[in-house]
Amino acid sequence: MRTTIVALGFALATQPALADQQTLSAFSVLGDPEIVDVAPEGLSVGDMFARRGVKLASPDGPVLGEYYSQATIVHFDPEAATSVRSYFIELVTEAGSIFMMDLIEVDHKAPELQLDGHEGAVIGGTGAYSGIRGSYRMTIKDGVSQKEISFTLPTN
Repeated sequence: MRTTIVALGFALATQPALADQQTLSAFSVLGDPEIVDVAPEGLSVGDMFARRGVKLASPDGPVLGEYYSQATIVHFDPEAATSVRSYFIELVTEAGSIFMMDLIEVDHKAPELQLDGHEGAVIGGTGAYSGIRGSYRMTIKDGVSQKEISFTLPTN
């Protein structure tokens, strides 16, 4: 029992201290994705959708950086006209990159991609964002993506 308590204390003591919660807003106008259609032709598991573009600090604000995203269909239900996509995005800023990942359900009956308050994970970063931990909330409406990224960074 004493060994367990000592080991737990050591594990907690070696964890980096985290700073206060921070928030970063990012907006972008979504263009048409580049699509890799794997066999069979049409929507199917393995199809990939890639986008890149500029991220703004507000809808008409200054440039925050650029982004690269990839969504791959991991489940497709033709009867319900829905798919689940593995979603990965890199937000590249002058200070470093923020990497985010998620699974997103897409309704193919809708005329365009729409999401309302979807949440995902911040999985890592580089440069000033090295050691980042957090989550994001994403809304896509009328071809505009808005992300609210909530995160902490190590203080040491």
